Amino acid sequence: MRGLFNPKNAAPDTGGQFKEGFVRVDDSTLAVVQDAGARRGPYVALKWAVTRLDEDQNPLEGSEGDTIQETLLFSLGGKSLACCHPGQVESPDDNEETVEDLGATIGVEGNTLRLLDKSWQIHPKSGLMHLMVSLDGKVKEAYTDRVWAPDWKGCVFYMKSLVTDDTIKGDDGKDRPITYKVVDRVVRGPGEGKSKEQAKAKTATGTAKKGAGEAEEMAGKVMTRLATDQKGATLTVKSLGVAVGQLLNKHRVDSKLHVPIITLIKDVAWVQRNQAKFGYQLDTTEGTITFGPEEDVLAGL
Repeated sequence: MRGLFNPKNAAPDTGGQFKEGFVRVDDSTLAVVQDAGARRGPYVALKWAVTRLDEDQNPLEGSEGDTIQETLLFSLGGKSLACCHPGQVESPDDNEETVEDLGATIGVEGNTLRLLDKSWQIHPKSGLMHLMVSLDGKVKEAYTDRVWAPDWKGCVFYMKSLVTDDTIKGDDGKDRPITYKVVDRVVRGPGEGKSKEQAKAKTATGTAKKGAGEAEEMAGKVMTRLATDQKGATLTVKSLGVAVGQLLNKHRVDSKLHVPIITLIKDVAWVQRNQAKFGYQLDTTEGTITFGPEEDVLAGL
């Protein structure tokens, strides 16, 4: 099985548009999956659970303040399930004959593969092989040469879409180019420690301190506007985060300030400290704030 993922061993001779950006691989398995709509049968794929990161390698948050997480699938080919199943083994160095066959049930996941056909090779146009080609020369060949999904856990990549000349018919019957998710840049590769991430974290901390004053000032402006727009309204932490996010986007506030502003406004101590200033009441039991009438708001400024 060694060498199966190596792009040099692809057999002679699919995915949607992907948003470019940094991702951290939180988990990596080989799984049996099936696409939504069941346009093709189940197949085996390398499955990554990832967290989206900003340019400073900090987790990105959505409009509701939740960390943006995604699942990325890299197909081994539409006919792969007839040739291999997800497998489980103690170590990447174990003999492939000791690999436990986890079967072909949709959703089953393992850390390696159990080959059913030892002569099988992965098609060069599969999603997995496009990924491995993009990693060739960026990581040690030992990692693209062995079939061990946990190798990729903890990696940080800048990923992009690769648009090919191949096409596929969409639901509207029109031919559309096939795109693949590939690695453009490796921030932290397999087998690397956290030193790079820690260095970036240190830089990010310095940046955060520098921007703390800006975030505080902007948070005050946001709360002043909300006190007027939401007078008399009661907001939960979640709805407050949504309202703040909408205002920041509407007024095109620097995206780097979004997370620190929202974090500040959701901080209980900050909210308590500014009740009189912005004219709202905090209910710590219910986890809500209620904005007063407009005249009370203006009186507190």
